[in-house]
Amino acid sequence: MIKAFLLTRQSFDSHSGVQLVFWFQGEAGAVKVIVNGQQLVFFIRQQDIELAEELLKSFAGVEIKPLALKSFDNEAIAGIYFNSQQQFYRGRDILQQNAIRCFEADVRAAERFLTERFLTGPVAIHVDEPAEVLLNPRITPDDYQPDLKLMSFDIETDYSTGELFSIAFVTDDYKRVLMIGEKEAAVDEDEMIEYLADETALIKRFLEWVRLTDPDIFIGWNVINFDFRFLQKKCDQLKIPFTMGREQTSIVWRKSNDESGRYFLVIPGRVVLDGIDTLKSATYSFASFSLESVGNELLGRGKLIHDELNEKDIHDPLFKAKEIRRQFKEDKRSLAAYNLEDCQLVWDIFDKAELVNFSIERARLTGLEMDRVGGSVAAFDNLYLPRLHRKGYIAPNIGDYEGSLSAPGGYVMNSQPGMHDSVLVLDYKRPVSYTHLTLPTMQCR
Repeated sequence: MIKAFLLTRQSFDSHSGVQLVFWFQGEAGAVKVIVNGQQLVFFIRQQDIELAEELLKSFAGVEIKPLALKSFDNEAIAGIYFNSQQQFYRGRDILQQNAIRCFEADVRAAERFLTERFLTGPVAIHVDEPAEVLLNPRITPDDYQPDLKLMSFDIETDYSTGELFSIAFVTDDYKRVLMIGEKEAAVDEDEMIEYLADETALIKRFLEWVRLTDPDIFIGWNVINFDFRFLQKKCDQLKIPFTMGREQTSIVWRKSNDESGRYFLVIPGRVVLDGIDTLKSATYSFASFSLESVGNELLGRGKLIHDELNEKDIHDPLFKAKEIRRQFKEDKRSLAAYNLEDCQLVWDIFDKAELVNFSIERARLTGLEMDRVGGSVAAFDNLYLPRLHRKGYIAPNIGDYEGSLSAPGGYVMNSQPGMHDSVLVLDYKRPVSYTHLTLPTMQCR
């Protein structure tokens, strides 16, 4: 038996059905688990079976089975089972376009597998002999507490040309700055700077360090939408495989459906925790979530390059960017110190705020991915749905139910300007109580 903690989850279509790929961190290192032959399922009312069979008759291998389950309206339910994700989503769309109501059609394959087995983060993998890849093992809940390896990394670039100057990283065992340039004659043997000839050599050397240190978690500041996105674009430009995952796998990207322009990623076998998002998930609040501001508030220190006023006392918003370019051209050792201190600031903030422990506990309690942003509804579903099924019911899709059980949103009272004492705040998501709190003019919920 292997005790382990879930890091990443993915699902793929294969010739034998849906394949699930899980990466865990175990007592002896990373563990890859493949679960083959899975089916995807959503539910319809039994009264719609005949029409559904007609609409899906061209779908090979699809099964529709009456089940001993009911909807919230006490209607008899049937399950529709698909052998591929492509079939699942096409079938769902066809049925909904023909006014057939689908239930739990928004639950993904990996989440269905995990939640129905009450698996969250810590598990026991039941195998006779350990192997590099475990096929279809039995997995049960456990109380394993992982010891995860971190890498804090940060890049420095030219703000106008998009040139990559350096990549710094901090782990438990190493502190390094990889920088484009020639090694200086006066550098000591124990110098933490490695000089590389060009951007291609720099990125390839960083990927070598990732394989050498083999981190479970990457941490950084706006690390997904800046550092990782920049490196992905640079790798595409230079035709370098951006193999940051275990087994030298590439990053899987997804763009947000809203207008924010945010990107999300999956790195097989590795978690990415962004400092800003993780602090917000842990209910921290700051006037500014810049690294400079949070570092000063939590640690009493900030970045090594500070904003300055010019001779007319006017703030230059590009001061730091210009100073980074100047240091790269004239004082590479100072830029290396700046780059490395950014990594150390993030490392120390995570340590001070215990953000990794928070992410582990959040995953253990809710079944959410460690790096999931938001997800309060998904966390509720993970815990609620399998228990609901065992009571004989299935749930509607998120946002579909508009019946008698729906509830209005929070009531917003008219503001009462002034200072108020003894204010009690009750919030289902983040319960907080303040016995003595003074508030300026505001609206209270």
